[in-house]
Amino acid sequence: MDERVYIIDGAGRSGVALSFTLSAAGFDPLFYPRLSLFLAHATETPPACILVDVDGPGDGGLETLYGLRAGGISWPVIAVSATDDPGVAARALSAGADDFVAAPFAAGDLVQVIRSAASLLESAR
Repeated sequence: MDERVYIIDGAGRSGVALSFTLSAAGFDPLFYPRLSLFLAHATETPPACILVDVDGPGDGGLETLYGLRAGGISWPVIAVSATDDPGVAARALSAGADDFVAAPFAAGDLVQVIRSAASLLESAR
């Protein structure tokens, strides 16, 4: 399983914290502040997953989710949010996220969700 995790966070609030958390858990996080940068630089090697912060201004995070799928990215995508609002989760899932994690969450819980997403990718190969 690839230990790379792409993080897309337009607002930049959680991307740095997620990077530290994932590094400490043994992952190789790569942070992108915009979808366009991710699409321009992401390799063709599938990551464990992609994390998208959906708390950006306006519909930024949701637009990122739509943009990933429209750009042909089929890798597992996990939406992260600072709120556990069921409406936010529903919008993220309908925009293309495979899973949703709301803060506050324990690092171990996030790692478990990432490993589950990565194992689904592995079994699909």
